[in-house]
Amino acid sequence: MTQVKAPLPVMPSHVHWSPMPGHEVHEAMPDIRVSEALWSTGVLPEGILERWLVEDGAVVREGEALATARIGDALHDIVSSAAGRVAWMAPAGGLIDPGCIIARVATR
Repeated sequence: MTQVKAPLPVMPSHVHWSPMPGHEVHEAMPDIRVSEALWSTGVLPEGILERWLVEDGAVVREGEALATARIGDALHDIVSSAAGRVAWMAPAGGLIDPGCIIARVATR
């Protein structure tokens, strides 16, 4: 005998979501991405995350250089898009692609 599942209910557009009492909303974590524009003049499909300029877990400022990436023969600084505590998502020496996430920043 085949069991049929009922469709999930759809929340009406006039209802706004809010967390349940006693549940916290997690802090914002903006992504730090390697800009696709860094590949605009190169033909290589990937680059290398040469080194981190800050420690994992360090508190950083918006606009602060976090890492150095090598794309072709050029070195580029990757800067933070927000102030907060950085969490590495990619290892130094690892391959990177256009638009890939290398870190997140906890803003609260």
